[in-house]
Amino acid sequence: MKRCSLLTLCFVISGSLFASTLATVGTYTITDQDVKAFIEDVKSNGFPSSHLTNDYALNKLIDFKLGLIEAKSQMIDQDTGAKEAMDNALYTYYLQKTVDSKYKNKTYSGKELATYYQRNPLVKIQRLTYAFSNRVPDDMEKARTQINLIRSDIKNKKITFEAALEKTKDRSVPSLTGTFDKLIIGDLAPQEIIEIKPLQVMEISPVIQGGKFFALSRVVKVYPYSDEYADAISDRMKQETIVSARDRFSKTLRQKYANIIQVNK
Repeated sequence: MKRCSLLTLCFVISGSLFASTLATVGTYTITDQDVKAFIEDVKSNGFPSSHLTNDYALNKLIDFKLGLIEAKSQMIDQDTGAKEAMDNALYTYYLQKTVDSKYKNKTYSGKELATYYQRNPLVKIQRLTYAFSNRVPDDMEKARTQINLIRSDIKNKKITFEAALEKTKDRSVPSLTGTFDKLIIGDLAPQEIIEIKPLQVMEISPVIQGGKFFALSRVVKVYPYSDEYADAISDRMKQETIVSARDRFSKTLRQKYANIIQVNK
């Protein structure tokens, strides 16, 4: 469950001309529009809707205003860290206002969703890892030799993948080792995506090098597209669209303010 961000609270709508005042906290006013905006924003962050009553939202906003009053009374708002946090919040809000908002209601056709899913399907994978220590002389090369021998034995059917997992468990990275079901292939590590995407189901990957381990992966199952995935796929496509749009926007800003940018090399 995602928590409501500071940004959500900092920039919650202050209310329209016709907003009804629900509470006052010192000099702050909380309106029904504030409560509505809070609920809508928190829902978009995946908070369970069953908890999002008007009373819940109002109380959270009251807590927030009290926190602001207390922070200001202690001059926390003058701290460098607080000012940096507000700068970050302002920049993020600016991007949301000028870039993200353009895609808020963007929709995708069934064909677009299905095409995207073909490139980024849900998969079930198995991964074997073999750790090494950078502090031990030659340990990485010894581990590389071992992982290549294991891969050769699996390909030549001298040992099953499952048996290899058991055999190497003492040298594995437990959190990255085993069977992982219903992962979006695009969420895997970049090098792993490159190695396993061209492979057939159950075909073992080349050796993949991580920071302190080597790995072998294989796709056990690719789930066919289903309409039940449509909302999740649409959300993912929208987020990727926004990321690309933010990148383009940043390039535009760099061009606009090129004369005030100086990078010391």
